[in-house]
Amino acid sequence: TERVWWMTRFKRVFGEDGMPYMSADELFSLNPTITKRVLAEQASNFEDYMVKAGWIVMACSGQTYGLNGSVALMDKQHEACFFSHDLVRIVAKADRIRPGYLFAALGHPRFGRPLVIRHAYGTSIPHLDPGDVSTIPIVRFEKGLEDQIADRMEKAAELRGEADALENAVAERADQVIEDFLHRK
Repeated sequence: TERVWWMTRFKRVFGEDGMPYMSADELFSLNPTITKRVLAEQASNFEDYMVKAGWIVMACSGQTYGLNGSVALMDKQHEACFFSHDLVRIVAKADRIRPGYLFAALGHPRFGRPLVIRHAYGTSIPHLDPGDVSTIPIVRFEKGLEDQIADRMEKAAELRGEADALENAVAERADQVIEDFLHRK
């Protein structure tokens, strides 16, 4: 990887004029409804709480067989959001491994995630540390196979973003049709 880190906590102030805020719960939900908007300017380094398409984020707290260790591949839609401090950010080293393959490897139910969650510490709410996450061995294959896997995972992330946008547009249109009907427009 190029970099594996997490952000520090800070007091979040929410308001209607803020940026869409995503916690781990929202990130790992299907097309989550963003209910919170954080006033980002309050954090001196608010840009650091944002992500870039192609990054991987990992839930770093929660129950060991719940969200903890779950990974998501970021897309263009995610770049507009302010993310919780409670997510490890992972940037693949482009000349060594593609983000889609690293995402697939880290999230694999047999060869990835068990290697991740074995590092969880704490009893009530287990946590993962970026230092431990950066030491997780990644199963490697020949470049052609890794590229095929990466292509599919990266396309899946792109399609999920498009599906979310389409679902939101359909819901907005349905709301408008119902509103028009109720007001006899």
